[in-house]
Amino acid sequence: MALMMNTTTQVPVTPEQETAFEQFLRKCIERLCWNGEYSVYFSYNDRVEEDTINETFFDYVKKYHKYYDCFSDYLTNVIQDKWYIYDYEDNLIEDIKDAARREPDFISEILEYVEDECLFWDYLYKCGYNGLSWDVHEIVSDTRVNLLLATKEELNQDLSSISAAFIDKESSHWNTANAKDNALNYLIRQQGYFTKSEDFLTYKIEDCKSKFLTSVDNELNNAYDGDCHCLTVLASASLNDLDKLADILLKKETAKQKITVSKDCEIGLFAPFVGGGSILEIQLDKDFEIPVDMLYDVQIEHRGNYSGLHGFYTVDTVYSLVGSCWRANMKFE
Repeated sequence: MALMMNTTTQVPVTPEQETAFEQFLRKCIERLCWNGEYSVYFSYNDRVEEDTINETFFDYVKKYHKYYDCFSDYLTNVIQDKWYIYDYEDNLIEDIKDAARREPDFISEILEYVEDECLFWDYLYKCGYNGLSWDVHEIVSDTRVNLLLATKEELNQDLSSISAAFIDKESSHWNTANAKDNALNYLIRQQGYFTKSEDFLTYKIEDCKSKFLTSVDNELNNAYDGDCHCLTVLASASLNDLDKLADILLKKETAKQKITVSKDCEIGLFAPFVGGGSILEIQLDKDFEIPVDMLYDVQIEHRGNYSGLHGFYTVDTVYSLVGSCWRANMKFE
C-alpha cells in the first residue's frame, strides 16, 4: 500500500515503515484484546430495563423473529444501538494512540494519516482485530413473567370455561363437556385429584385435609361470577428462559415440549381482560407440568400497565405484589 505521510508534501511511507506500523498494531491488539476481541466491561449496576425487555420480547415474537435465531440475538442488536456499545472502541483507539506516542515519530504520523483517510479500521482488522467482545446475558437480570394458561376448548369459549364450570353454578351449561375442558381442571388432575370438574364441586371440602383442594376452593370462592379467568402462574425467567418462551409462542401449535414450574410458585385465577381476579393462592402438592400448547400468553412485568401478545392488564398492575412472588423456577423439557 503506497501511503503518503502528508497529503500536502506527498512524502511517501516506505515499505519498512508500513511494516513497522502494522507490527505495532499487532502488538497493541495482542496486549489490549483477547483473541483479537476488545472486551466491554459493564458496571455492576448496569442492567437492561424491564421496559426494554418487555418491548423487545414482543417485537421479536410479532415481527423480528424472521431475522434472528433467538430473542437474545435480537435483544443484543437492540442494546448495541441503544447503549452505543461501539463507543467502547473509543477506549481502544485512545490506548493505541497513547502507545504510539512512545514509538518513533513516524508511527504517530502514519496513525494520524490512516485515521484521517478512514483507513484505521482496515488496518486494525488486517492486523488481527476481531471486534468487540460482550455478552448481553451479563446485563439482563431474571425477569418477572406471568404464564397465562388455557386449553384450546377454553379459548373457543372466550376464556369463560372456568367461571362456567366452577363459579357460576346457576349457569345452564356449567356441567357441559366444553366447560369442563379448562386449565384449572387440568391442574386438578395433574396434581392427582379427580377426573371431572363436578367431582370437585360435589366434594365435601369442609372435611378435606388436602391443602391443595382447600386452596382451590378458597380461590374459587374469591373469584367473581362471569369473569373470564386464566389460570396464571408467576415465575422468574432468565434470558435463556425468555429465548425458550419466545420460541414456544412462535411454535406452540407444533411444539412437543412441556414447562415444569416449581411447586412453590404463586398460582391462581387472574382476569386479565378486566384487571381483576382471585387471590392467587392455590397451594400445589407437587411441581406443575404444563404442556406448551396450553400457554395462551406470556406477560413480562414492567412499569407499564399492559403486556403480552394480547395487551392485557399485568398481574402486578392489579395486585402490586412484592418481587418474591415471582420466585418460582421453570424447567423446559
